[in-house]
Amino acid sequence: MRKIDGNDARFGPVGIHESLRSKGIGGVLFECMMYDMKSRGIPYLYFLWTSGAAQRFYDRHQMKVLRTYHLYRKVIQDEI
Repeated sequence: MRKIDGNDARFGPVGIHESLRSKGIGGVLFECMMYDMKSRGIPYLYFLWTSGAAQRFYDRHQMKVLRTYHLYRKVIQDEI
């Protein structure tokens, strides 16, 4: 999926049925999408997650993390 939030560079998730994973299908789809984006003049991609299994996938496709963001959460409790 691309441009799911209106941004041409937003790329996310490649949905491959569990029984077909580890067969290279996601990598082929990823490479095709990168080629399409490059041909349209889109110079970068951005993803929500760049750690764990996602990072290993991106590493295999020569992607480099240029910037990271962290999600923070604070639970605010009512004062008694």
